[in-house]
Amino acid sequence: MVLSIMIGTTSALAKYKDLVLKLQEKHEITDKEALEILEARNTLHYVLDENKKIPQNVILEIKNHDDILRKYGYRITAVLDLKSHQKAAPKNLDHWWWDAEELSKQHPLDTFDFLIKPLSIGAWSVCLGFLAAIITRFLSTSPDILGGITISLSTLVTVSKAKTDFTQAGKESLKEMLTKLKIPIYLHEEFKLGLTLILVGCFSLLWLRLPEISMWYLKQGQDDFRKNQVGDAISNHKRAIAIDNNNTRAYQSLGFLYEQIQQYEDAKEYYRKALFSSGGLDLGNPDEKNIYLLNYKKLGRMFIFNEQYEEAALILEKGLSMSGTTDLVGRAWVEYALNSHLGYVRYQLEQHKVAHKNSRVAISLLENYPVLKRQSGLSLGLPYCVMSQVSVKLDPDMETYYSCRCSQLSQPLNRLESEFLYQILEESSDDTCFEVPGQSGDVDYDDSVEDLRNYGMPPFLRDSAPSR
Repeated sequence: MVLSIMIGTTSALAKYKDLVLKLQEKHEITDKEALEILEARNTLHYVLDENKKIPQNVILEIKNHDDILRKYGYRITAVLDLKSHQKAAPKNLDHWWWDAEELSKQHPLDTFDFLIKPLSIGAWSVCLGFLAAIITRFLSTSPDILGGITISLSTLVTVSKAKTDFTQAGKESLKEMLTKLKIPIYLHEEFKLGLTLILVGCFSLLWLRLPEISMWYLKQGQDDFRKNQVGDAISNHKRAIAIDNNNTRAYQSLGFLYEQIQQYEDAKEYYRKALFSSGGLDLGNPDEKNIYLLNYKKLGRMFIFNEQYEEAALILEKGLSMSGTTDLVGRAWVEYALNSHLGYVRYQLEQHKVAHKNSRVAISLLENYPVLKRQSGLSLGLPYCVMSQVSVKLDPDMETYYSCRCSQLSQPLNRLESEFLYQILEESSDDTCFEVPGQSGDVDYDDSVEDLRNYGMPPFLRDSAPSR
C-alpha cells in the first residue's frame, strides 16, 4: 500500500514537473496546456493528501516547482478564465493554483505597479481638476441644452469611473468585465490607468475646444440680436464669456449690444474688458488689430454719454498713442474714429484749439480716404459739426462750410451729431449750402456691399456693425 502510494506520488510529481518546466520554457501556451498543468497540480495534491509521510526532498522539490508555477502563472491566466472553470467544476477548486490573482502577481509588468498606481492617482486628480473647471464655466450662467448635455455626460463618466476605482462593488464589477474581455489580471492596473488617461485626454480636448465653443455661442447671440431677440442674445453672449473669459470678440459684441439698448454702464464694462483681454483676436493681423483699437473709441463714447469728458479724453488719447497697423485704410479709419470723438470731447472741455486740431485731422482723413465715406451709420458729420462751433473764432471764413457739411452728413439718430444738427438748423437763415470746389457732395448711403468692396473697403469694415 505504501509502495503504491509512493509510486503514485512519484508519477504525479514527474508529470507536474514536466508540465511546469514546459510552462517555464514556452512564452505562450494554449488553454488546453494551461488546464493540464492545473489538473496535474490537483492530482499531486490529492496523492499527497493520502500520504502522511512525505520525504523532505520531495516536499522541497514540490516547493521549487510551485515557485516556478507562481512565477510564470500569468501565462496561464492569459489564456484561461479560471473563474468560469471554478464555477463549472464538480469540486470546489479553492486551492492557490486556481487563484487568478495569485498566479498573475509575479508577471514582470507587476514590478511597475508601484509607479502605475501613483500615476493613476495623479491622472485622476488632473481629470477631476478639468471636470471642475469645465462644469464651473458652464454653470456660471444658466446652461442651455448643450451645456446641460456636457455637464451630464462629464459627471456621469466621472462618477462611473470613481465607482469602479473606489468602491468594492465597483472594483468587482470592473474585474468581472475585464475578465469577460479576456484582459489578463496582470494588466488590470495598466488598463485602469489607460481608462483614466483616456478621460484626461477627453477632458483636455474639451478644455482646448472651449474657445471654439465660446465663439459658437457668440455667433448664436449675434444671430439672436439680428432677430431682435435681445434676451436670448444677452444670454448667449454671457455663455460665450463664461466658457472663455478671454474672448475679446464676445466682450466687444456684448458691449455693442448693451450700447444699442442704451445700457451704457454695462456697455462700458464690457468694452473695458475687451481692452484687457487677448483671446479671439490676432493682433498681428491688421484687420483684427484695428478691431481691437476701435474699443478705445467705443469705451470713450460711453464716458462721453455719461458726461465724463476728462476720462473720455484719457481713453481716446491712449488709443491714438497705440501703434497702428501697416494697413493704411484701416489705420485711417481708426484714427478718424478716435480724432473725431476726441475733437468733440475737447470742445465740451472748452479746449477749442485742441478740438480744432483733432477735428481737422479727422476731416483730412475723410478727404484723403473717400472710402471712409462709403460706410453708412458712421459719425461722418461729427468733426464738421465741432468745427462749425470752434471756427467761429479760429476760422470764421469756413464756419458756413462746416455748418453745411454738418447738416448734410449728420444723422438725427446719432446722439452726438444730433445736438449740433438741430442747433444749426435753428440758427440757419438759409437752407442752401454751397460746396467748396474740390469737395464731394452728399454721401449716398444706399450703396450695396459689392459697391463698397469695389471702393476697397477693408474686411473689418465690411463685417462690423455700424457704430452710432
